[in-house]
Amino acid sequence: EETWAAVKALAGVMMADEAVMGEAAEDDMCCSGACTVEGEEKYYSIDTIHNMCGECCMNPDDYRKYHLFEPGLTKADNDSPCGPLGFHTYDSTVTHGSGNIKMTLDLYDPDSV
Repeated sequence: EETWAAVKALAGVMMADEAVMGEAAEDDMCCSGACTVEGEEKYYSIDTIHNMCGECCMNPDDYRKYHLFEPGLTKADNDSPCGPLGFHTYDSTVTHGSGNIKMTLDLYDPDSV
């Protein structure tokens, strides 16, 4: 219980000071289509503040850790979950976090209205 309180406190600090570690061209997309690293599965999250959808590949054993930082993190039921949710336009590839707790993801913009 005390450990989880410390992890949640750290999560709050990291969320308040979330760093974008880099952006890449479409050629450098990390997570388009099926995950290629053995043991990793597709997850996504809708960022309602910035109106974007992010897709990442990660080990399911890490879900609990990353869910603390990204409450909307959801296991995908397909290889391109942002598209069916109305986010087809690739925006960028970014890495959020730092140290041992960071995640690289592809961001998608919403479809035009």
